[in-house]
Amino acid sequence: MQAPNAGLFWGIATLDGYDNLMPREMARMLAYIGSERSTAEESLITSGATKNEVVEKFLERLPLLGRLGVRYVISAQPLEHASLSLIRQLEVTKYNIPIFLYEYAGARPLVEFVNPHDTDQLTIVAFEDGLVRFKTMTQTPQQVIIRNMYLPGWSVFIDGNAAPLNKTEDLF
Repeated sequence: MQAPNAGLFWGIATLDGYDNLMPREMARMLAYIGSERSTAEESLITSGATKNEVVEKFLERLPLLGRLGVRYVISAQPLEHASLSLIRQLEVTKYNIPIFLYEYAGARPLVEFVNPHDTDQLTIVAFEDGLVRFKTMTQTPQQVIIRNMYLPGWSVFIDGNAAPLNKTEDLF
C-alpha cells in the first residue's frame, strides 16, 4: 500500500517526494530527521522513542530541514518552536484527526549562490518537475546550489551550452 502524500493535499512540494522511490542518501536523512515516509531501515520514528522524545529530537534537527530548503512542515501533532508559525489546522477523516501545517522561518532558498557577492542577482524563472531555470547577473563566476534531490541523468546548461554538474551535500 502506498503512503498518502500530504503535500498534494496542501498543494505544496514535499521533500519526501510523491512516492516512496528516493535515493538512499535522502531516505537516510529523512529517517534521521523523523519522516514517517522514509524508506530507510532505521529511523527516528521506529527507534522506540516516546512521542515526546520524537518531537524533541525532530525540533532539535529542524535546522537540517532548513539546509534542505524545507519551508513547510506537516505534522499530526502541535509543535512549539520559535522558528515555526502555524499556518493552518484541519481535522481530517471521519475521526477528526488534527493535522497542522507550519511555515519554517529557517528555510534556505531552493536556488542560491554558494558564495554570493552584494551585487549578484539570481531570479528563478521556472521550478517544476524536471526543470529548474533561472537568470543570474554576477561580476565573477559563481556556483549555484539547487536544493532538489539529485537523481542520475541530470544535466546543466549555461546559455545553452553543457556545463559540469557537481553533486553537493550528497543530496543536491
